[in-house]
Amino acid sequence: MKILHVIDALGVGGGAEHSLAAMLPLLRDRGIESSVACLIPRVGGLQAQLSDAGFDVEVLDSGTWSGWIRSLRRKIRSEQPDIVHATLFNSCLVTRLACVGLPVHQINSLVNTSYDPVRLNELKIAPWKLRAMRTIDGLTARHLGERFHAITDVVAREATDVLRIDESLITVIPRVATRGRSVDPRHSAARRYAPDSASWRTPRSCSTWVGRMRRRLMSI
Repeated sequence: MKILHVIDALGVGGGAEHSLAAMLPLLRDRGIESSVACLIPRVGGLQAQLSDAGFDVEVLDSGTWSGWIRSLRRKIRSEQPDIVHATLFNSCLVTRLACVGLPVHQINSLVNTSYDPVRLNELKIAPWKLRAMRTIDGLTARHLGERFHAITDVVAREATDVLRIDESLITVIPRVATRGRSVDPRHSAARRYAPDSASWRTPRSCSTWVGRMRRRLMSI
């Protein structure tokens, strides 16, 4: 199996970026080939680390939506992956549009409660822009998305309630954690899968995450 992972950027990184970096070696150990496409270039950080570890990390040409979509579409046609796995809003949207008409499966990782009122208030997003984002996100997810991975029950619930994604297409799998990071204990999924944050940091926990993801991908 070959997976093309799409993510906004790989610099110092947050939870999503570190989770992907932790997952790639584990997938390789299980015979799954991975490559990475980034929308935005970063100097050093995780991008350099993954390249040094032998993973193909490419920054897509252009800094525009249409350019990203065209570049990713060319990359998919060239590499012919079995699955395109996207993480974060921009990458998920680009992936949904780039995969139209191509013989490839896709899965989107939903890692934030993007439309939580408190978070939106902190980000100071204009109401008209929020409505546009939510409409485009929902339409492309429902009509162009295939499978969805949510890192918590809370994130999955927003996907069904706000974006109106069919709940049967969503699988809740807590994020791989690294460098002492742990999942948020406030979420029910985190309590169910990682009651002890110390044990969550072990390679066995990461391995369990990869195993569950692989079974889900193989079921497509």
